[in-house]
Amino acid sequence: MSLAIRLGFLAALTAAAPAYRLEVLPVPAGCSSYFLLGHGLAHTGAVIGNLQCADSSDYRAIVWDTAGSRTLGTLGGRNSYALGISSDGETIVGLADTGETTESGQFVTRPIQWTDEAIVELQTLGGPFGAATDLDRRGIVVGACQSAAIDPRVGREAVRACRWIDGVPSEIGRLGGPDAEALDVNRHGWIVGWATTATPSSSGDGYAHVAFVHDGSTMMSLGTLGGEWSEAYGVNEAGEVVGYSETSVNSEGWRELHAFAWRRGEMRDLGSIAGAYSIAWDINDRGDIVGTSRVPVPGQRSTTVATLWRGGTVRDLNQLVGDREGWELREATAIDNGGRILVQAFRAGEYRLAILEPHGR
Repeated sequence: MSLAIRLGFLAALTAAAPAYRLEVLPVPAGCSSYFLLGHGLAHTGAVIGNLQCADSSDYRAIVWDTAGSRTLGTLGGRNSYALGISSDGETIVGLADTGETTESGQFVTRPIQWTDEAIVELQTLGGPFGAATDLDRRGIVVGACQSAAIDPRVGREAVRACRWIDGVPSEIGRLGGPDAEALDVNRHGWIVGWATTATPSSSGDGYAHVAFVHDGSTMMSLGTLGGEWSEAYGVNEAGEVVGYSETSVNSEGWRELHAFAWRRGEMRDLGSIAGAYSIAWDINDRGDIVGTSRVPVPGQRSTTVATLWRGGTVRDLNQLVGDREGWELREATAIDNGGRILVQAFRAGEYRLAILEPHGR
């Protein structure tokens, strides 16, 4: 066998070798587990998600760690949701119902954090809604909290991008419109999310909103890939930001949604596996990005597949796992610096969160 043939044979074996092994996280019988945002994977290996069981419509925050799994409490209402976890896995943030409603019928939902199995309610800016989405290594929490004043542009209390320092909330800024949400923060205090602008959307669906990065003192728009809307979901320690953006109108008159990476002042289109839809949920410090792409399915409309962007290429994570045991990997929601990936899996009507563990780790 010639050297060229041998090298080609070895390259084919390497390309075909599975890159990850799948670990489906356990839940009680008759239950499914879901994610709401990224940020669900701690550096210690702890994982958060949200549990729903067949005998109830309620959702409960759940955590998996070295001690097993446990559900987290509420503030007296029926639902709680875990949205972010500290890098050491010791603190989880999210939101929970109180069981109360306002005079207008809105449920009262508070931003919360769980520490040592205790639940701590965080304050809003006076309104009935709040959500804590992430926290940095100093314990500073970011998220969204509703103000007490009615904004005439939307006819309700506006939602602000908020930061909690020592439990005290403050608004971090606006981009001209009524609403904003903070969704992720790095250890340098850089915060990302989205904020509405002063321009009404051409679709008539409220105000256009754009992704932002906040460097600790100033909020800056990241712009879009040609459309009116963009949102930022993840930021790594180097200040690289990922999310999604509308692109320009395609030939059929629809705006496409594409994952983006923002680096050093430039927003770059990451594309998708196939079709016109992708979202980037998270980025690690090596620049590896995970998210989802929508792909066509013969005889059906379409489906989503968990997606990895690495080294300038985009891959379907379903093709990188050895034995999936029938599970379809629909979303990739978080990635740590060791390459572990949190995914949403689906099989026969059942949804479960799962970990992709790199081979050789």
